[in-house]
Amino acid sequence: MILPSSPSSQAIDLVFLREKMLAELSQAKGSDHTALQAKTNAALKRMREGRYGLCESCGSQIPLPRLMARPVVSNCLACQEDLEKKQIESPFYSEGRFFISTQRMA
Repeated sequence: MILPSSPSSQAIDLVFLREKMLAELSQAKGSDHTALQAKTNAALKRMREGRYGLCESCGSQIPLPRLMARPVVSNCLACQEDLEKKQIESPFYSEGRFFISTQRMA
């Protein structure tokens, strides 16, 4: 799944990435911990289901260096950049945060 090598080395890579995720989670604090916990749980679920390392948007394989740097990612770099661009262009986005409009929609 992650490396085109033997199943045993793939299992070791998944164990390493899982441990790295859990270590990062244990160091996070406050709202960062809550957000990271949700991402970690989602990544662990993808591991159990055999979907870990595949982009949730386009289905392509996420490069191992990206997973090693940030094990909780769920999108390849191109799809993540597209997603962030759409978020920034949203009328509900300002300075890194989304806002809910209190105005009624017609």
